[in-house]
Amino acid sequence: MIKHFAIGKISKPHGVRGEINIIPFDEDLSIFNELNKVFLSSSDTDESDLKEIEIDSIKFKNKKVVVKLSGCDTCNDAELLRNKFIRIAREDISLKDGDYFIADIKECNVYDDEGEFLGKISEVIQTKNNDVYWIKKTSFNDELLIPVLKSIIVDINIEQKKVIIKPVKSWSL
Repeated sequence: MIKHFAIGKISKPHGVRGEINIIPFDEDLSIFNELNKVFLSSSDTDESDLKEIEIDSIKFKNKKVVVKLSGCDTCNDAELLRNKFIRIAREDISLKDGDYFIADIKECNVYDDEGEFLGKISEVIQTKNNDVYWIKKTSFNDELLIPVLKSIIVDINIEQKKVIIKPVKSWSL
């Protein structure tokens, strides 16, 4: 289970006092409001090189985030952080009821409510209206795209890595 999620990537220094520009991975920048520390990493998935660092200040400019990290006091210091990922701990993220981390949904086994195993979720495609679970190598086809709709998804149990859907033949989209 992933313990630290990437929420942005450092693009370049901002000014000469060690501030950095961050390209956020989500349009909703509110996740940055409550942060007092982050983890820097050279990868958005590998957690082996995490370095915890305190945040001195955060500003928002257009759709970017400008952050001053503790100990990063010059443009040269900031330049060394270029292309690093900003990650936060799982416990620092609050989810609304019924929301799940995409990383937790991936690799869940999918069954219909009659008990037939359909495959594993390999990707979550985010669309304007709803997410779509992409299952490769299903029991009856090479792939299956499942729209994440209340009329189709019966249950999601992250602890058991199990998603239950209504039988495909019963979908009326």
